[in-house]
Amino acid sequence: MRAIQLAILTLLLCVVPGAAYAWQDTETTAGAGQGGDVKTERLAWRLQEGQEFNVTLSKTAQITTKVDTRLRKVDAETTMELEWEVVSSNDARVMIRQTLNRIKLTSGAPGDVSARRLDYDSAVKVYRSGLSGKVSKQYQNSIGLISTFALAPDGQVSDFLNEAGQEKMTDNLPDGSAVKEMLSGQSAAIEISKLTNLSWQSKSDSAVVKRPVKSELGDFVSVDRYRVKESKDGQIIVEVETTAQGIDGDSPAAKVDRYQGQGSIVFNDENGFVSYRTVEMTVASKTAYRDMKIESLTEVQTTMTLNQKQ
Repeated sequence: MRAIQLAILTLLLCVVPGAAYAWQDTETTAGAGQGGDVKTERLAWRLQEGQEFNVTLSKTAQITTKVDTRLRKVDAETTMELEWEVVSSNDARVMIRQTLNRIKLTSGAPGDVSARRLDYDSAVKVYRSGLSGKVSKQYQNSIGLISTFALAPDGQVSDFLNEAGQEKMTDNLPDGSAVKEMLSGQSAAIEISKLTNLSWQSKSDSAVVKRPVKSELGDFVSVDRYRVKESKDGQIIVEVETTAQGIDGDSPAAKVDRYQGQGSIVFNDENGFVSYRTVEMTVASKTAYRDMKIESLTEVQTTMTLNQKQ
């Protein structure tokens, strides 16, 4: 049953997809829009010094696991509330000061109201005994953590650092958890880049991005297809579809029965930032554990919302 517990823990602690994957080289192919011409003008972040944003990252997951004839269902939700302040800006990049304000975590069997169900909110100071109380001790001291990072016009993130003297604020977080990685170093830069990336798309193109993936379920190619759906009232809406391909013409990884997703990106073209991004992923797999056959269906929705303060 350890394989099931690991899957649940990974989904619970992940805010954005990718914790189990090593993303490698990326191949991008742009196509002409409906007008027949490939436009060179690209979407780009255009933040200005002094701007402030409330940022919410959330992930919900429903996991159904069948071990031989036994069926188990678990739902999980993770939310992080952040604040971004643009402290400097030039044509090459902006520097952002990020503050972690809140973490919410829930997980358990549907309908379970016992102490075995996790229901943690860092805004709540007192918890009953049980899993929520244990998690509270691990996560509470990370609230207020301040970090800085550079954001390029195409959404690439670099120079991610926690402010001096705050390293111990994440010491009690579970080792290897995506929340801990999200709050420190290179892992945080990679995860934020996935949410802010605009390098694939011009304002009227379609584009295909292929990424080789190495995972516990095998090696395959994740294919993202982007298409501008509409542009109106200063908003550009982009549709995203994700599928899997085999490597060198082979079928996708043998353990993956289904790997597909869809989502959308709303770009505030007037002010130059992604105001909303969401993706829904479905992964169905079959694995063997000792003498048991494990079938898993995971449905995950990840969302980023960026609201500018007035």
